[in-house]
Amino acid sequence: MANRLIQFSAFLTFVFLTSFVANAATRDIITNWGQWQYTTTWEGGIAPVDGDDITSDVNNLNTVVDGSINLTLTGMAFTKATSITLYSGAILTVNGDITNSANLTIYVQGGATLIVNGEIDSGSGNVIITVDNGGTLVSTGGVTSGGNSSRITAGGDITFDGVVAVANNLDFDVYNTGTLEVGGLSTGNGATVTVDGDVKVNGDVNLGNNTQMDVYNGSSFTTTGDFTAGGGNTRYNVDGAFVVGGNLDLSGEPMDIDGGSGSVVVGGTCESLDGTPGDSDRIECSVTREVALPVTLINFEGRERGNMVVLDWSTATEVDNDYFTIKRSFDGLEFTNLTFVQGSGTTNSISYYQYEDYIGGSSKNKPVYYELSQTDYDGSYEKLKVIVLGKGELSQMSLLPNMVDSNGSINVSGATAELSWKIISLSGIALKSGDFIDSSKISVDGLNNGHYFLQVESASGESRSMRFVVK
Repeated sequence: MANRLIQFSAFLTFVFLTSFVANAATRDIITNWGQWQYTTTWEGGIAPVDGDDITSDVNNLNTVVDGSINLTLTGMAFTKATSITLYSGAILTVNGDITNSANLTIYVQGGATLIVNGEIDSGSGNVIITVDNGGTLVSTGGVTSGGNSSRITAGGDITFDGVVAVANNLDFDVYNTGTLEVGGLSTGNGATVTVDGDVKVNGDVNLGNNTQMDVYNGSSFTTTGDFTAGGGNTRYNVDGAFVVGGNLDLSGEPMDIDGGSGSVVVGGTCESLDGTPGDSDRIECSVTREVALPVTLINFEGRERGNMVVLDWSTATEVDNDYFTIKRSFDGLEFTNLTFVQGSGTTNSISYYQYEDYIGGSSKNKPVYYELSQTDYDGSYEKLKVIVLGKGELSQMSLLPNMVDSNGSINVSGATAELSWKIISLSGIALKSGDFIDSSKISVDGLNNGHYFLQVESASGESRSMRFVVK
């Protein structure tokens, strides 16, 4: 009897798995705008299920993954200009590649997650990837684009295990609490690299002519390999931390360490404009040893427990690490010190740390941001990671477009009449203010070209900051 039960159970399992594989199919998007939850978006009126492929040959496709969707696909393939938006709450896993032969735009809102176990390839078109504060994009592959106007913007967390390779004119922008980690970076001419967060390249960086690069105060750009850039109309402004584990070869203009507050550490040789190693009027280059990063962070996570937030983090290695600093923010913009936690000095063993923060009362239902940084014995500082917990009434809000002409306007999706707003410069100065009683659109007329924060606040005191660029 037992053997018959086992055989019957095995038969049911076989039937279930066979049915699952048989039902897996290619689902085709047939409308140029539509949310995935609507059957009218799909050919035959059948929405995708786990294991399906997604395809479309619709031109100027704007497709939306709703916040209620948690889906695992085997691939996504497009043939014409395509835009994919993940709303807050959406979790999309692609166990394969996302490909297109034309322009490809991917927008991940705060609170949404995109996981790609493969490559993102836009063929001869441009690739534009934007991840908002609180959003996550993780890929085991890299990014390939043959276009001449690609952009990657990290307000949240972006990780590519592979190489980001773009033909020309890559705009590489990391801001506020954003982090960007890639397996390598390779571009042609005209790259613009703006770092107002943290960038780590686990490999080599190769940039063409006419490179424009800014590393802002409190930010870091780190590559474990070589950093090579061409000549022409180039500019490098470093007011934060710039670390090269291998050789630094600048065939163009000098690197400028603004006001003496920036730091440049090179593990190998430095080649400046005229080929002279360590030319003092261009860049300090006295470190001729392998660069050891002060802390190799494994994880930094938080969880709510009653009126407390429990923060846990661990490190794989530490070099001359004096202490950690934990900061907290309720808007993701202004952080205040919470505590200092003693580091482990120098160690190659895994170290574990924990801190508990009380957030009871009126603060409990707001989003809360935590920043972890470390300080060496010599006073050197590195921001490691920022995380966000909880969702308040502003968590579904989004800002489009995040790059706007100087005579244009931005639209705040999800804004309601009782909310107020301010436009704040990178130096923290409020430039414009208003409310959403008459409209969710905000004019940027009168603002100079540059980066700004839009800070939205509710009557309860909850606030959210979103970054945009006036061009």
